[in-house]
Formats: sequence, structure tokens, C-alpha cells
Amino acid sequence: MTDEKFEELVDNITSFLYDWDPYEFKDIYQDYEMGLDDTREVLSSKKLTNDLISNIKNICKDIEDDMDESIRDIYTKGIKIVDSLNEYVSTLEDDIEL
Repeated sequence: MTDEKFEELVDNITSFLYDWDPYEFKDIYQDYEMGLDDTREVLSSKKLTNDLISNIKNICKDIEDDMDESIRDIYTKGIKIVDSLNEYVSTLEDDIEL
């Protein structure tokens, strides 16, 4: 995966987490850049990436039947991210150093 694609994935994940629960996001991170840094760190670990995939799948499962347009957008974004993460995690052998 190119650095550009990696950063795009990092931004998509961080944006998804912010959109899903902006209040919790703001409780955890002082700013968006801290969220990006944390996402990069998660993606450096195969185990943490698999945990993230599971968490996003669970969010999507909880909202899959919601008909609210904004929730549908979050659901669609989450499914696309899970697909990208599954492809990405298959390329990880072990934890990597950033």
C-alpha cells in the first residue's frame, strides 16, 4: 500500500469514528490530528487492526437497519472501510514500526 493510500485509509477511519460519535471522539482526543495519530498507531499492529475491523463491523451491524439518511451514510462508509481494512490487514505480517 502506498503512503498516499495509507493516509487516505487513516483519514477515512478517523472521519468515520468522528462521525459515529463526535462527543466520544472529542472526549478521547484533543483534536483531529491526535485521532489520526492514534489510527496510524492502530494500523501498525495486526492485532489492533483486527480489533478495529471487529469494532467497525459491530457498529455497522447495530445501524444496518436504520433508515435515517445520515446513519445510512455512516453505515456505507463503515462497510467500505471494513473492506479496505480486510485488504490492508492481509498484507501485514506482524506489527510494524512507524
